[in-house]
Amino acid sequence: LIPYIPKFLSKAEMGNLECFREKCIQCGICNKGCPVNAISMNPYPIFDKKTCQNCWKCYNLCPKDAIYTTKFGTGFQYKKVSEKLKNIMLSS
Repeated sequence: LIPYIPKFLSKAEMGNLECFREKCIQCGICNKGCPVNAISMNPYPIFDKKTCQNCWKCYNLCPKDAIYTTKFGTGFQYKKVSEKLKNIMLSS
């Protein structure tokens, strides 16, 4: 199991969330899936770093892996998230 990591350490260790504009299809799934409404679309995702709780839900929901962290880039997303799981993530 993954050990508990306080939010402030998570932000420091993972870096800020950003968007690859050339990959982003402006679908808004990241915005809809954010539990604290820390993402606005203009037309690409803009992350409110103060509101973001670093749950990484947007990072894993993105169908094009367009969201990345400034320290790790991409490549750590859950691959091929099932539609059932995606619906659960979007509804919670």
